[in-house]
Amino acid sequence: MGYVKSFNLNGIYIETTVTNERNVIDDHISRFERQVNDYDNCMTKFFGFDTEWRVSSYGVACCQCAISLADGRSCLIIPLSSSVTVSIPQSLVNFLSHPNYTFVGIGIKDNVTDIKNVYGIGCRNAVELGPWAARVYCSTRMSYYGVD
Repeated sequence: MGYVKSFNLNGIYIETTVTNERNVIDDHISRFERQVNDYDNCMTKFFGFDTEWRVSSYGVACCQCAISLADGRSCLIIPLSSSVTVSIPQSLVNFLSHPNYTFVGIGIKDNVTDIKNVYGIGCRNAVELGPWAARVYCSTRMSYYGVD
């Protein structure tokens, strides 16, 4: 089942699941999708997206990462390594390529490029939040967030 932990963030309980088990990933993605249908009739649903890459002792990123997906009530963290590329759940591939889902994050364009290059997983709609945050908060330095 992996690791599941719930915590309270300003009165909202967030359930975080860390797993690489296909059935748990499938179930969690199904919950994301059911909640999309329950929210409203919006054509687009937004999900938080991030990746964290393991760094070797030489300071070079290697082919192991964790993909994080969040919807405001739950977070799914999927550890991947280069040895499991053939067993990436189809539900994850379909979810990331769904035309009505938009994935948002800081540095997301590079993250999407990296997972495409290493794992062959595409992400159809990715929006970089740094420039948007800069406009909203009138802070030009925020426009560089996510830019390496």
